[in-house]
Amino acid sequence: MEKITAVIVDDELPAVENLRFKLHNACPEVDVVGAFSTSQEALTGIQRKKPQIVFMDIGLDTLSGFDLLQRLTHLHFEVIFTTTSRQHHLEALRAEAADYLSKPFTEDELALAVERAAVRIRKNIPPPKYLHIPGVGKDLIIPVGQILYCKAANNMTEVYVVGEKRYALAADTLKTIEGRLPSGQFYRIHRSHCVNRDFIKAILRESKLAVEMQDGAKLEIAQERKVEFYEWLGIV
Repeated sequence: MEKITAVIVDDELPAVENLRFKLHNACPEVDVVGAFSTSQEALTGIQRKKPQIVFMDIGLDTLSGFDLLQRLTHLHFEVIFTTTSRQHHLEALRAEAADYLSKPFTEDELALAVERAAVRIRKNIPPPKYLHIPGVGKDLIIPVGQILYCKAANNMTEVYVVGEKRYALAADTLKTIEGRLPSGQFYRIHRSHCVNRDFIKAILRESKLAVEMQDGAKLEIAQERKVEFYEWLGIV
């Protein structure tokens, strides 16, 4: 049976050990490669371990489980929420979680949740080669590899392309466009822009940290995303 790597994010040690025990009994295919009790440990650990499944508690410390996921949008993994709360099903649905388990849950419920996540993992849809932008009378088909960066424009997105003097305007939010781009190649360095790593010319350390792109654009890096950004680039 092919192994599935997983990590547990929960600030209560008994809950972590209980989940480990149930996984051992009901889901032998799951290999728990890490457990983290704080949001900061989880941020670092998930990026380092790159698990296929994250068992996520909602009530942590400075960040909730949902906040944590927002910081990790550049990584791909399936989420199974494991929480005492019964009030966050809608948020879990919006976060596209594989399942939502309310504590205490049975081994059978856990096994079903893992199977749902496994099905999604096996599908493993390859990243798109083109970005489709519908327009009035004309649809644009833009090769993903030629996108320099994307910038938020209210509820729309400006898509800047190699060799084009003017950006293409997409009638979608930056978050939506970001979700259609491969996370290994694109990263949301700020709430207002997402960049293609292949076209980053320099990192500027002036009054504010920023990147300089190949077309000369200077885009600010949000302070709270600095560490993730360097890890995404593979800079130690």
